[in-house]
Amino acid sequence: MFRKTILVDETSDPAAIIRKLERAFNEKGNDSSQIVQLADVEKTILNFANSGRQLVKTGSHFNAERTVVGPNYQINIRARFGKKPSLVERLATLIGR
Repeated sequence: MFRKTILVDETSDPAAIIRKLERAFNEKGNDSSQIVQLADVEKTILNFANSGRQLVKTGSHFNAERTVVGPNYQINIRARFGKKPSLVERLATLIGR
């Protein structure tokens, strides 16, 4: 099963994130067309990026998480805007949890 955690923050480029996701999925021997909900993943990343950037401009912070699950994949999307992640959060992101 393909598992991936994606972090979206102020510095994220949603288009680059999608390209990396498709590449990683293909490298595991899958075809990106198998991600049935790829449009949903793209929409979620774009919504998180746009909402987070707007809220940061007002001085707020934005944290959200969504998991997209399919027949042979699980993609966790985490948004962190306006708040520095704790040491534990950074370590969890590094080890892919």
